[in-house]
Amino acid sequence: MPAFIDHVRIRFAHVDPAGIVFYARYFEIINMVLEDWFRDGIGHDFGILNERDRVGIPLLHIEADFMRPSFLNDIVEFRLTVEKIGNSSFTINYKGWLGEELRLKMQAVHAFVELTQKKSVPIPDIVRERMKAFMA
Repeated sequence: MPAFIDHVRIRFAHVDPAGIVFYARYFEIINMVLEDWFRDGIGHDFGILNERDRVGIPLLHIEADFMRPSFLNDIVEFRLTVEKIGNSSFTINYKGWLGEELRLKMQAVHAFVELTQKKSVPIPDIVRERMKAFMA
């Protein structure tokens, strides 16, 4: 199963006073991974989507399991795979690993939304085809 791989260094801004990643920061991190995947994995930059195409990709639903804590300066390997592609929405699986240890897994549903009207729009054909390369 092909996955998009993104390495994220855990920074001071990610951790709580106990020195572990505050769970809410993982939601920010997976959004960065999604943005990197669009740019580097499917060749469709968020800046172009937002500014030129006036399309956003909001989060509709998320499920998360946190297996082990991550700490300041850990470099967590995020593996992104596509679970499902619908007309305007798609489901992504995110897994965060440190070496052989699974730290977290998330499943998220995102949608393509036209920013002016705030209505869902179909996933562009070129994006849909490139997403298929990362299907689980």
